[in-house]
Amino acid sequence: SIAKEAINTYKEKTGSNRKLFIAGDIGPTGKLIEPAGNLKHSEAVDLYSRQIDILVNSLVDLILIETIMDLNEAIAAIEAVKKITNEIVVACTMTFGENGVTIMGNKAGDAALRLLDAGCDIIGANCSLGSDLMLKVVKKIRTAAPGAKLIFQPNAGLPVLKDGKTTYNETPEVMASNIKKYLPYKPSILGACCGSTPAHIKKIVKLISK
Repeated sequence: SIAKEAINTYKEKTGSNRKLFIAGDIGPTGKLIEPAGNLKHSEAVDLYSRQIDILVNSLVDLILIETIMDLNEAIAAIEAVKKITNEIVVACTMTFGENGVTIMGNKAGDAALRLLDAGCDIIGANCSLGSDLMLKVVKKIRTAAPGAKLIFQPNAGLPVLKDGKTTYNETPEVMASNIKKYLPYKPSILGACCGSTPAHIKKIVKLISK
């Protein structure tokens, strides 16, 4: 309801008729799914189903499953969405290292195809990498899935401890400059993750609005 109020306020202040979408965000369970851990696939599906049921009944426009490090968990989350409804868009982003592999050993290209086969509408990556390093992952996913709709949300660089506070080293200008290199790979959605601010998002919006 807060997101809907924000959209109404924005439209009232700007007079804009622009279509805005609300994503219901789903993150990792915090547990490892079998065979890597003790959480059963069916239990993971049940956990996700409870969250997704609430979000769908709140009339979100899409479900965004993000920051997933284990393909098995991503598959369970997608299955949970399909258990609740087949009438909503499903996006999923996983977290990869610079080499395009998750800490659980899932390769970006292979994961992309598995996510699509599981019924995901939009696939991609978020978190763990700055906008410069994520470009390698962008290339791998687009090569594996040339016709897919893609989403990328990199961090604003890498975390740095400064005066006892964690900051990120990519300015809005640097992030936008790096993300500009994603455009030839035709992503459908671009955003930003850890360390990003409204200023970073504004620069991205300006970039893709040209």
